Amino acid sequence: MNLILPGVEINEISKNFIKRNSTLSTACFVGFLGGTLNTPTLLTSVEDLVNNFELTSSNYNDWFQCYCYLFNASSLYVTSIDHINNLEGEYSKYIDRKYNIDIIISNEANNNLANVLATTRGDCIAYIGTPKDMSIEEMITFRESINSTYSMIVGNYIRMYDRYNEKNVWVNCAGYIAGLRAKRNVTHIWGSEAGLNYGVVKLANKLNNTYTLTEREYLYTNGINILNNIHNFIYLHTNILSVHKDGNNDIKFSNVRTLVNYVGKVLVEHIGNELSVNDASTRNSVEVLLNSLLRGIKAEKGLLDFNVVCSKSNNKTDTLLVVDINLRPMQSIHYIQLNFIISMKI
Repeated sequence: MNLILPGVEINEISKNFIKRNSTLSTACFVGFLGGTLNTPTLLTSVEDLVNNFELTSSNYNDWFQCYCYLFNASSLYVTSIDHINNLEGEYSKYIDRKYNIDIIISNEANNNLANVLATTRGDCIAYIGTPKDMSIEEMITFRESINSTYSMIVGNYIRMYDRYNEKNVWVNCAGYIAGLRAKRNVTHIWGSEAGLNYGVVKLANKLNNTYTLTEREYLYTNGINILNNIHNFIYLHTNILSVHKDGNNDIKFSNVRTLVNYVGKVLVEHIGNELSVNDASTRNSVEVLLNSLLRGIKAEKGLLDFNVVCSKSNNKTDTLLVVDINLRPMQSIHYIQLNFIISMKI
Protein backbone atom coordinates (compact mmCIF):
# COMPACT_ATOMS: atom_id res chain seq x y z
CA MET A 1 0.00 0.00 0.00
CA ASN A 2 1.37 3.43 -0.98
CA LEU A 3 0.48 6.47 1.07
CA ILE A 4 1.04 10.10 0.15
CA LEU A 5 -1.04 11.53 2.98
CA PRO A 6 -1.80 9.89 6.32
CA GLY A 7 -4.50 7.29 5.73
CA VAL A 8 -4.86 8.01 2.00
CA GLU A 9 -4.31 5.12 -0.34
CA ILE A 10 -3.38 6.16 -3.88
CA ASN A 11 -3.81 2.93 -5.80
CA GLU A 12 -6.57 4.55 -7.84
CA ILE A 13 -8.14 7.99 -8.30
CA SER A 14 -11.79 8.08 -9.23
CA LYS A 15 -13.39 10.19 -11.97
CA ASN A 16 -15.29 12.04 -9.24
CA PHE A 17 -11.99 13.25 -7.86
CA ILE A 18 -11.01 14.63 -11.27
CA LYS A 19 -14.34 16.39 -11.83
CA ARG A 20 -14.33 17.83 -8.32
CA ASN A 21 -10.95 19.42 -8.83
CA SER A 22 -11.80 20.64 -12.32
CA THR A 23 -14.45 23.00 -10.94
CA LEU A 24 -11.79 25.05 -9.18
CA SER A 25 -11.47 27.75 -11.82
CA THR A 26 -10.81 31.23 -10.51
CA ALA A 27 -9.62 34.34 -12.37
CA CYS A 28 -8.13 37.69 -11.38
CA PHE A 29 -8.37 41.18 -12.88
CA VAL A 30 -6.93 44.58 -11.99
CA GLY A 31 -8.54 47.76 -13.30
CA PHE A 32 -10.37 51.02 -12.73
CA LEU A 33 -13.49 49.85 -10.92
CA GLY A 34 -14.09 52.31 -8.08
CA GLY A 35 -14.99 50.94 -4.65
CA THR A 36 -12.27 49.78 -2.25
CA LEU A 37 -8.82 50.43 -3.72
CA ASN A 38 -5.74 48.19 -3.89
CA THR A 39 -7.44 45.28 -2.11
CA PRO A 40 -8.18 41.93 -3.82
CA THR A 41 -11.90 41.20 -3.54
CA LEU A 42 -13.44 37.84 -4.40
CA LEU A 43 -16.64 38.11 -6.44
CA THR A 44 -18.91 35.13 -7.06
CA SER A 45 -21.68 36.70 -9.15
CA VAL A 46 -22.67 39.68 -11.27
CA GLU A 47 -24.64 40.89 -8.25
CA ASP A 48 -21.41 41.01 -6.23
CA LEU A 49 -19.86 43.18 -8.93
CA VAL A 50 -22.84 45.55 -8.99
CA ASN A 51 -22.92 45.83 -5.21
CA ASN A 52 -19.19 46.44 -4.73
CA PHE A 53 -18.12 48.46 -7.76
CA GLU A 54 -19.94 51.32 -9.47
CA LEU A 55 -20.29 51.42 -13.25
CA THR A 56 -19.37 54.85 -14.63
CA SER A 57 -18.73 56.35 -18.05
CA SER A 58 -14.98 56.29 -17.40
CA ASN A 59 -14.59 52.68 -16.22
CA TYR A 60 -17.13 50.77 -18.32
CA ASN A 61 -14.52 48.80 -20.31
CA ASP A 62 -12.85 47.39 -17.18
CA TRP A 63 -16.19 46.95 -15.39
CA PHE A 64 -17.77 45.04 -18.26
CA GLN A 65 -14.73 42.78 -18.58
CA CYS A 66 -15.56 41.59 -15.06
CA TYR A 67 -19.26 41.44 -15.92
CA CYS A 68 -18.57 39.27 -18.98
CA TYR A 69 -16.44 36.86 -16.98
CA LEU A 70 -19.02 36.52 -14.20
CA PHE A 71 -21.75 35.98 -16.80
CA ASN A 72 -20.02 32.66 -17.56
CA ALA A 73 -18.23 31.79 -14.30
CA SER A 74 -18.55 32.31 -10.57
CA SER A 75 -15.17 33.07 -9.02
CA LEU A 76 -13.20 36.23 -9.76
CA TYR A 77 -10.67 38.20 -7.73
CA VAL A 78 -10.72 41.89 -8.66
CA THR A 79 -8.50 44.71 -7.50
CA SER A 80 -9.55 48.30 -8.10
CA ILE A 81 -6.95 51.01 -8.71
CA ASP A 82 -7.17 54.75 -9.19
CA HIS A 83 -3.93 55.32 -11.15
CA ILE A 84 -2.25 53.48 -14.01
CA ASN A 85 1.02 53.40 -12.06
CA ASN A 86 -0.59 51.00 -9.58
CA LEU A 87 -1.40 48.40 -12.23
CA GLU A 88 1.91 46.52 -12.09
CA GLY A 89 2.07 46.38 -8.30
CA GLU A 90 -1.48 45.11 -7.93
CA TYR A 91 -1.09 42.39 -10.57
CA SER A 92 2.13 41.27 -8.86
CA LYS A 93 0.21 40.61 -5.61
CA TYR A 94 -1.36 37.61 -7.32
CA ILE A 95 2.03 35.89 -7.54
CA ASP A 96 1.27 34.84 -3.95
CA ARG A 97 -0.14 31.32 -4.16
CA LYS A 98 -2.65 32.00 -1.42
CA TYR A 99 -4.67 33.22 -4.42
CA ASN A 100 -5.60 29.91 -6.04
CA ILE A 101 -6.15 31.27 -9.53
CA ASP A 102 -6.14 29.53 -12.89
CA ILE A 103 -6.96 32.43 -15.25
CA ILE A 104 -5.70 35.99 -15.57
CA ILE A 105 -7.70 38.66 -17.41
CA SER A 106 -5.44 41.26 -18.93
CA ASN A 107 -5.95 45.01 -18.68
CA GLU A 108 -5.19 46.49 -22.10
CA ALA A 109 -3.52 49.49 -20.45
CA ASN A 110 -0.52 47.13 -20.05
CA ASN A 111 -1.21 43.72 -21.53
CA ASN A 112 2.23 42.31 -20.77
CA LEU A 113 1.59 42.38 -17.00
CA ALA A 114 -0.91 39.52 -17.26
CA ASN A 115 1.55 37.51 -19.35
CA VAL A 116 4.35 38.13 -16.84
CA LEU A 117 2.11 37.02 -13.98
CA ALA A 118 1.03 33.84 -15.78
CA THR A 119 4.59 32.97 -16.75
CA THR A 120 5.94 33.69 -13.26
CA ARG A 121 3.30 31.55 -11.53
CA GLY A 122 3.52 28.80 -14.14
CA ASP A 123 0.02 27.50 -13.40
CA CYS A 124 -2.30 29.98 -15.16
CA ILE A 125 -3.36 31.21 -18.58
CA ALA A 126 -3.51 34.93 -19.32
CA TYR A 127 -6.32 36.03 -21.66
CA ILE A 128 -5.39 39.13 -23.62
CA GLY A 129 -7.64 41.11 -25.94
CA THR A 130 -6.08 43.35 -28.55
CA PRO A 131 -6.79 47.09 -28.29
CA LYS A 132 -9.60 48.46 -30.45
CA ASP A 133 -9.06 49.25 -34.17
CA MET A 134 -5.72 47.47 -34.54
CA SER A 135 -4.74 46.55 -38.08
CA ILE A 136 -3.74 42.98 -38.89
CA GLU A 137 -0.04 43.82 -39.02
CA GLU A 138 -0.31 45.77 -35.77
CA MET A 139 -1.89 42.73 -34.11
CA ILE A 140 0.95 40.50 -35.30
CA THR A 141 3.56 42.95 -33.98
CA PHE A 142 1.59 43.06 -30.73
CA ARG A 143 1.60 39.25 -30.49
CA GLU A 144 5.33 39.06 -31.13
CA SER A 145 5.90 41.21 -28.04
CA ILE A 146 4.05 38.58 -25.97
CA ASN A 147 5.52 35.29 -27.18
CA SER A 148 4.34 32.84 -24.55
CA THR A 149 2.69 29.45 -24.02
CA TYR A 150 1.02 30.92 -20.92
CA SER A 151 -1.00 33.55 -22.79
CA MET A 152 -3.77 33.55 -25.39
CA ILE A 153 -4.48 36.60 -27.52
CA VAL A 154 -7.88 37.32 -29.04
CA GLY A 155 -8.44 40.00 -31.67
CA ASN A 156 -11.55 42.14 -32.02
CA TYR A 157 -13.77 44.20 -29.75
CA ILE A 158 -17.33 43.19 -29.00
CA ARG A 159 -20.35 45.48 -28.82
CA MET A 160 -22.80 44.57 -26.09
CA TYR A 161 -25.89 46.07 -24.53
CA ASP A 162 -25.41 47.97 -21.28
CA ARG A 163 -28.70 47.19 -19.53
CA TYR A 164 -27.89 49.55 -16.68
CA ASN A 165 -27.68 52.61 -18.94
CA GLU A 166 -29.76 51.26 -21.86
CA LYS A 167 -27.17 51.71 -24.57
CA ASN A 168 -24.61 49.72 -26.56
CA VAL A 169 -20.96 49.82 -25.49
CA TRP A 170 -17.73 48.53 -27.02
CA VAL A 171 -15.76 46.21 -24.72
CA ASN A 172 -12.47 44.34 -24.86
CA CYS A 173 -13.25 40.64 -25.35
CA ALA A 174 -10.64 39.22 -22.92
CA GLY A 175 -13.03 38.98 -19.97
CA TYR A 176 -15.67 37.08 -21.93
CA ILE A 177 -13.21 34.60 -23.46
CA ALA A 178 -11.65 34.00 -20.05
CA GLY A 179 -15.16 33.23 -18.80
CA LEU A 180 -15.64 30.69 -21.58
CA ARG A 181 -12.43 28.96 -20.45
CA ALA A 182 -13.64 28.88 -16.85
CA LYS A 183 -17.02 27.53 -17.94
CA ARG A 184 -15.32 24.83 -20.00
CA ASN A 185 -13.18 23.85 -17.01
CA VAL A 186 -16.30 22.84 -15.12
CA THR A 187 -17.53 20.41 -17.78
CA HIS A 188 -14.36 19.29 -19.58
CA ILE A 189 -11.15 20.86 -18.34
CA TRP A 190 -9.05 19.54 -21.22
CA GLY A 191 -11.53 20.60 -23.90
CA SER A 192 -11.33 23.68 -26.11
CA GLU A 193 -13.31 26.84 -25.38
CA ALA A 194 -13.53 27.64 -29.10
CA GLY A 195 -16.11 26.74 -31.73
CA LEU A 196 -19.88 26.96 -32.05
CA ASN A 197 -20.52 24.46 -29.24
CA TYR A 198 -18.48 26.14 -26.50
CA GLY A 199 -17.18 29.44 -27.86
CA VAL A 200 -20.32 31.48 -28.55
CA VAL A 201 -20.14 35.04 -27.17
CA LYS A 202 -23.80 35.38 -26.20
CA LEU A 203 -23.64 38.97 -24.93
CA ALA A 204 -22.11 40.35 -28.14
CA ASN A 205 -24.42 41.89 -30.75
CA LYS A 206 -21.71 43.15 -33.13
CA LEU A 207 -17.99 42.85 -33.85
CA ASN A 208 -15.71 45.81 -34.42
CA ASN A 209 -14.00 44.15 -37.40
CA THR A 210 -14.76 41.34 -39.80
CA TYR A 211 -12.05 39.25 -41.42
CA THR A 212 -11.89 37.13 -44.53
CA LEU A 213 -10.99 33.44 -44.37
CA THR A 214 -7.50 34.27 -45.67
CA GLU A 215 -7.02 36.94 -42.99
CA ARG A 216 -8.23 34.64 -40.22
CA GLU A 217 -5.86 31.91 -41.36
CA TYR A 218 -2.97 34.39 -41.49
CA LEU A 219 -3.70 35.62 -37.96
CA TYR A 220 -4.12 32.08 -36.65
CA THR A 221 -0.77 31.03 -38.11
CA ASN A 222 0.78 33.97 -36.27
CA GLY A 223 -0.74 33.04 -32.90
CA ILE A 224 -3.81 35.30 -32.84
CA ASN A 225 -7.36 34.06 -32.31
CA ILE A 226 -10.26 35.88 -33.92
CA LEU A 227 -13.91 36.24 -33.05
CA ASN A 228 -16.00 35.29 -36.04
CA ASN A 229 -19.63 35.86 -37.02
CA ILE A 230 -21.56 33.15 -38.82
CA HIS A 231 -25.34 33.21 -39.20
CA ASN A 232 -25.50 35.88 -36.47
CA PHE A 233 -23.56 33.71 -34.02
CA ILE A 234 -20.46 35.49 -32.71
CA TYR A 235 -17.98 32.90 -31.51
CA LEU A 236 -14.31 32.23 -30.78
CA HIS A 237 -12.85 30.66 -33.90
CA THR A 238 -9.64 29.06 -32.52
CA ASN A 239 -7.72 28.62 -29.26
CA ILE A 240 -4.03 28.88 -30.17
CA LEU A 241 -1.67 30.31 -27.56
CA SER A 242 0.53 33.34 -28.18
CA VAL A 243 3.06 31.43 -30.29
CA HIS A 244 3.60 30.95 -34.01
CA LYS A 245 1.61 27.94 -35.24
CA ASP A 246 4.64 26.37 -36.92
CA GLY A 247 7.07 27.11 -34.09
CA ASN A 248 8.91 24.59 -31.93
CA ASN A 249 6.66 24.93 -28.88
CA ASP A 250 5.23 21.67 -27.55
CA ILE A 251 2.28 23.48 -25.96
CA LYS A 252 0.35 25.52 -28.54
CA PHE A 253 -3.29 25.41 -27.47
CA SER A 254 -5.14 26.63 -24.40
CA ASN A 255 -6.72 23.27 -23.58
CA VAL A 256 -3.28 21.60 -23.56
CA ARG A 257 -1.88 24.34 -21.31
CA THR A 258 -4.88 23.91 -19.00
CA LEU A 259 -4.30 20.16 -18.88
CA VAL A 260 -0.62 20.57 -18.00
CA ASN A 261 -1.42 23.21 -15.36
CA TYR A 262 -4.05 20.95 -13.85
CA VAL A 263 -1.79 17.91 -13.57
CA GLY A 264 0.92 20.06 -12.00
CA LYS A 265 -1.49 21.48 -9.43
CA VAL A 266 -2.80 18.05 -8.46
CA LEU A 267 0.74 16.78 -7.99
CA VAL A 268 1.75 19.73 -5.82
CA GLU A 269 -1.48 19.60 -3.82
CA HIS A 270 -1.20 15.93 -2.92
CA ILE A 271 2.52 15.27 -2.55
CA GLY A 272 4.28 18.64 -2.57
CA ASN A 273 4.37 19.00 1.22
CA GLU A 274 4.69 15.32 2.09
CA LEU A 275 7.99 14.32 0.52
CA SER A 276 10.82 13.61 2.92
CA VAL A 277 13.24 11.16 1.33
CA ASN A 278 13.98 10.57 -2.34
CA ASP A 279 13.85 6.80 -2.13
CA ALA A 280 12.16 4.00 -4.06
CA SER A 281 9.01 4.18 -1.92
CA THR A 282 8.52 7.91 -2.50
CA ARG A 283 9.17 7.62 -6.22
CA ASN A 284 6.76 4.71 -6.53
CA SER A 285 4.08 6.72 -4.72
CA VAL A 286 4.48 9.56 -7.20
CA GLU A 287 4.25 7.20 -10.17
CA VAL A 288 1.13 5.52 -8.78
CA LEU A 289 -0.58 8.88 -8.21
CA LEU A 290 0.19 10.24 -11.65
CA ASN A 291 -0.57 7.05 -13.54
CA SER A 292 -3.94 6.83 -11.81
CA LEU A 293 -4.75 10.48 -12.52
CA LEU A 294 -3.66 10.30 -16.16
CA ARG A 295 -5.60 7.07 -16.79
CA GLY A 296 -8.73 8.91 -15.69
CA ILE A 297 -7.96 11.83 -18.01
CA LYS A 298 -7.31 9.44 -20.90
CA ALA A 299 -10.63 7.72 -20.24
CA GLU A 300 -12.36 11.10 -20.53
CA LYS A 301 -10.62 11.83 -23.87
CA GLY A 302 -8.11 14.30 -22.52
CA LEU A 303 -5.12 12.24 -23.60
CA LEU A 304 -4.27 9.81 -26.35
CA ASP A 305 -1.38 8.35 -24.38
CA PHE A 306 1.06 9.10 -21.56
CA ASN A 307 4.12 7.80 -19.76
CA VAL A 308 5.42 8.66 -16.28
CA VAL A 309 9.01 8.06 -15.14
CA CYS A 310 10.01 8.68 -11.55
CA SER A 311 12.68 6.11 -10.77
CA LYS A 312 16.34 5.70 -10.02
CA SER A 313 17.06 6.10 -13.74
CA ASN A 314 16.16 9.81 -13.77
CA ASN A 315 16.84 10.67 -10.11
CA LYS A 316 20.54 11.16 -9.49
CA THR A 317 20.40 13.57 -6.52
CA ASP A 318 18.87 12.92 -3.11
CA THR A 319 17.60 16.49 -2.67
CA LEU A 320 15.88 16.80 -6.08
CA LEU A 321 12.92 14.65 -7.07
CA VAL A 322 12.67 14.40 -10.87
CA VAL A 323 9.40 13.36 -12.52
CA ASP A 324 9.28 13.02 -16.31
CA ILE A 325 5.69 13.20 -17.57
CA ASN A 326 5.26 12.48 -21.27
CA LEU A 327 1.83 13.47 -22.56
CA ARG A 328 0.19 13.02 -25.93
CA PRO A 329 -2.85 15.32 -25.71
CA MET A 330 -6.07 14.85 -27.62
CA GLN A 331 -6.22 17.50 -30.33
CA SER A 332 -9.26 19.51 -31.36
CA ILE A 333 -10.30 19.67 -35.02
CA HIS A 334 -8.89 22.81 -36.63
CA TYR A 335 -9.73 22.16 -40.27
CA ILE A 336 -12.42 20.30 -42.20
CA GLN A 337 -11.62 18.90 -45.63
CA LEU A 338 -14.51 17.96 -47.88
CA ASN A 339 -13.77 15.80 -50.89
CA PHE A 340 -16.60 15.64 -53.44
CA ILE A 341 -16.28 12.78 -55.90
CA ILE A 342 -18.82 13.00 -58.68
CA SER A 343 -19.71 9.71 -60.29
CA MET A 344 -22.69 8.22 -62.04
CA LYS A 345 -22.06 4.98 -60.13
CA ILE A 346 -21.38 4.60 -56.42
